[in-house]
Amino acid sequence: MSDQTISIIFFVLIIALTIGITVWASRQNKSTSDHYVAGGSIKGWQNGLAISGDYLSVASFLGIAGAISLTGFSGFYLSIGFLIAYLVVLLLVAEPLRNLGKYTFADMLASRFNKSSVHSAAALSTIAISMFYMIAQLNGAGALIELLLGINYTLSVIVIGILMTICIVAGGMSENGLLADFSDLTREEIRACLAFAAEREHNPITGIAASSYPARTWLW
Repeated sequence: MSDQTISIIFFVLIIALTIGITVWASRQNKSTSDHYVAGGSIKGWQNGLAISGDYLSVASFLGIAGAISLTGFSGFYLSIGFLIAYLVVLLLVAEPLRNLGKYTFADMLASRFNKSSVHSAAALSTIAISMFYMIAQLNGAGALIELLLGINYTLSVIVIGILMTICIVAGGMSENGLLADFSDLTREEIRACLAFAAEREHNPITGIAASSYPARTWLW
């Protein structure tokens, strides 16, 4: 079995799983609360896995591994910065939203200020921010699919963009949370497999020898 065949099989399985979760989640969405907050049914450990998955995704987007590789411990501060930002969002955004019974930041502001102006500004800022993020994400997805599956880059970007839109609109928070959990667990399993394979490659019995590490600290 060729590498491309294996890539196609995994790709089809992941797409099928994504569509299956979306179909299931769409049937659970019977109210606004179900769509935005999964009806409050998401447990703490599920939310933790989802946040971890999003955190790792953002870390990849911002190039944390490259920053640490190039600048050492100084690059690590970048990852700490947006980790702390999660706490700020929880305190300044999530709690007021919950207390007011709102689902979006724009709804929270609209309850205190001019409704139409706030919603217009929120829509424009959301589109502007999402464009910068999604262009890089779709570009990476298209390039990866073209490399692994041999599918045209433009077609790959269009298909992935349509699939993402359908999943988000139809599945809501239930689908988004489950996919984030799945992506986080998948990343951890892949890391474990790569670490094990690297150790076996260096030394089939004991793993990487201690002498292969430089005699200096990694922190400075």
